Amino acid sequence: MGKAANLTGGFALLGAGVAMLVLPGPGVLAIAGGLTLLGRELPWAKRITDTVTTKLGRSGSAAPDETV
Repeated sequence: MGKAANLTGGFALLGAGVAMLVLPGPGVLAIAGGLTLLGRELPWAKRITDTVTTKLGRSGSAAPDETV
């Protein structure tokens, strides 16, 4: 995929995701997808994606085991 396609698709998903935060739809998922596409071309988007992934990974591993 070309740079222009990544940037266009990323910003489109990011904008749609922000709109879906107040409208019905999977806003957070669209924002994550947009940032992932933008992260291929833009360092600031890659940093945001890496930071969120790291924090989500840590929170998942810190959860206690649910053994009954």
